[in-house]
Amino acid sequence: MSLPQPGQLPLFTLEKTCTACLNTKSLESFDRQLLGACGRRSTCKTCRALERLRNRDVNRAYQKLWYDAHKDQVKARVRAWHWAHRDKSLRASQEYYRSHKDHLNALNRMYWLNHREQVRTMHQRYYRNNPHLFRLHRLKRRAREAQAEGFWTVADLEAILSRQQGLCAYCACKLQSDMHMDHIIPLARGGSNWPSNLTFSCPYCNRSKNAKTPEEFYAYRARIAL
Repeated sequence: MSLPQPGQLPLFTLEKTCTACLNTKSLESFDRQLLGACGRRSTCKTCRALERLRNRDVNRAYQKLWYDAHKDQVKARVRAWHWAHRDKSLRASQEYYRSHKDHLNALNRMYWLNHREQVRTMHQRYYRNNPHLFRLHRLKRRAREAQAEGFWTVADLEAILSRQQGLCAYCACKLQSDMHMDHIIPLARGGSNWPSNLTFSCPYCNRSKNAKTPEEFYAYRARIAL
């Protein structure tokens, strides 16, 4: 085995001297670096943390400039990663929320109190531009409140609508943008929230059906037609 050259450390050493604080510490006190001596950085983790703290404002300003210059690429990369690892991302978000629920709720509440009008205006604008998303959110909330089993995705809804060929499930009229999603067996009657229990109908049929089963609804329509 060749001896180490001057200024180099032997590969089997378990300690290293930090070039900033000049203290000798274990290798675990240094971040990994492929080209560093022993595969570690020259400054220890503590000194690096202090350096970042001293230059926090400069680093943040630099990061903001870099993000503003590469915003579209960053968003595209994050979006691509999210969809490629959607289940993992959702599980991580849910776990983080469960572990920090009280803290996050307090932050959200404080932000809302300090930016009430701004948040209200933003919500109103988003609602005007995406009314269908709010309808879907209300439907999911109703299913949770009813403690119905099952869940669905937007892809499931698109498949159902395609299978119906854009027609109301009850009167076969052409569905418009104000169409309703209906639980075939109503949630109030023990119906599930699985895609197999979902259908699309026109507003008139859905409101008339209310909490009736399909058989009860067709019998009701036959009676009022007499």
